[in-house]
Amino acid sequence: MPLDDPEVLVPDDEILWRRLGPRDIVPEGSGYRVSSGAFRTDHPDGVSVHRQKLTDEATILRLHPPVGIAEISVAQVKEVEGLRVVAAPIEDDPSHALIQPLPKSSKPQKLAVRARVVRLPDTLRP
Repeated sequence: MPLDDPEVLVPDDEILWRRLGPRDIVPEGSGYRVSSGAFRTDHPDGVSVHRQKLTDEATILRLHPPVGIAEISVAQVKEVEGLRVVAAPIEDDPSHALIQPLPKSSKPQKLAVRARVVRLPDTLRP
């Protein structure tokens, strides 16, 4: 099935979760913001994300402890020229999806500005 097939593309109204490590979050004022590093990867298939409607926080934390979580909508991802989100379920995670193509140059920064921290990694939690 081609990656631009409507059955593979994730709808604009869905919320995505991106796992965050301590280096993916930057202090800002009295809170935190998502670093552009959160959307940089060497993986050739794209940036790995989770479809919120197909998972929950407890599942993500069980599969990937002790991460934090940022959220961004598919519509926000698509505001960045040339990017799309495709469903890419894997055996232990049916919520898995990919931001494609691999964001380069200023695109990770544009994604980070649109994302918000919804859970801090354990190492940054009070």
